[in-house]
Amino acid sequence: MRYILIFLLLFLTNCSKIEYESFSYERVSYAGDLLSFNGYYYCKIKEDAYSINVFYRDGKMLGFGVSIDDEDVFAELDKNVAEYDDRNYNEKFDWGLYLVNDSLISIEMHDIYDLDVLSRSVGTFFRDGIILNDTTILIKKERDDTNINEVNKKYFFRKFQSKPDSTNILID
Repeated sequence: MRYILIFLLLFLTNCSKIEYESFSYERVSYAGDLLSFNGYYYCKIKEDAYSINVFYRDGKMLGFGVSIDDEDVFAELDKNVAEYDDRNYNEKFDWGLYLVNDSLISIEMHDIYDLDVLSRSVGTFFRDGIILNDTTILIKKERDDTNINEVNKKYFFRKFQSKPDSTNILID
């Protein structure tokens, strides 16, 4: 019985290990006025799914998707941002870095993929777009190691005070 418990413990420890790639971007604080920081940007991806991006002046950003069945979309979006899971502050997935050059924005993020019983890995993907004004970002391109997709995703700003802070032990 003791050997079974030791085996189970070792097996479960290996299952939770995530291999992270390094970011290719360097974190650069943003001092401009093209982005708004007192809330989040959201984009409707499909009928019941939204993408949320939270930008921080320190050059970090948080991005995650949510499914919403409720009729009060903004209440659900606000709730998801306010209650973002604290354990993710110690993970790289959902977190990224962004760079702004004039009105162009480029985002590098990690996301979990290839989940199976023995390993979890995090892939890096990029988004490139245009900051139309301080309340609207238009993402034109999404790419990863193997694909480049032309897209037309418009993110709108929503003022909201209870956003998660940018503390993450894995991003300097």
